[in-house]
Amino acid sequence: MPETGLMLAVGGLLSFKTEDDLELQRSSVTLVGVANELDDGIGFGVRSKQKIFFNNDDIRYFGHLDAGHQSLYYWGVGYDAGKAQESSDELLVDIEYVKYNADLTFRVYEQLYVGPILRLKYFSPSDDLPDSAISDPNFNQYKDLPLGVGLGAVVQWDSRDVAVNARKGHFFNLEFTGYSPEWGSDSRYQKALLDYRYYYTPRLGSTFAFLNRIELSDGDVPYYDMAMLGGMDFMRGTYMGTFAI
Repeated sequence: MPETGLMLAVGGLLSFKTEDDLELQRSSVTLVGVANELDDGIGFGVRSKQKIFFNNDDIRYFGHLDAGHQSLYYWGVGYDAGKAQESSDELLVDIEYVKYNADLTFRVYEQLYVGPILRLKYFSPSDDLPDSAISDPNFNQYKDLPLGVGLGAVVQWDSRDVAVNARKGHFFNLEFTGYSPEWGSDSRYQKALLDYRYYYTPRLGSTFAFLNRIELSDGDVPYYDMAMLGGMDFMRGTYMGTFAI
């Protein structure tokens, strides 16, 4: 990300099998730690992905953790707000954040899996805010409501050859998540996600991966859980990581 400046990163990968079964996919746990310069000190971040397969691949656990203290550009909500902003370090906001996604799925038919999901988000900005944040109604409404806790369900169809490093096959993911104060969320809203991926390898060593993603939300959606164009996971070459409505 262009916001991070000079960065030092270190990471590791643990690959293993939960059972002594030649047909079972290898599970993996990755952990990456980063430290980087900020205007007022040192930032840090931790990222971990867990993909664990049990019982002849009939049970799967996929987890994804992002946490840290970083500076991020805040462009505003929506395309027009982002387009109106001039690129400048004056847009930077220091934040403390934690994001954890957890999927526990069970095979119900061949390559079809269903199961519960957890979506946890904590996004707390510092008191020193840029004008782009101060003048934004959505930011002001939710800056003191930093916690989002979502529970839901997912349906997945997975024909990939290797889930952790696919070279061929399809992956289809449809999920619905509800965020509610009843289970600890600061805001009440709902989200639906449709995610389709296709992998094709024309020759050894070259794989084309295609991603199609539609995200819909309804209710009192905080700025930190709106869909984004660009970011750490999608369209890395897109600089304008604006929040979208």
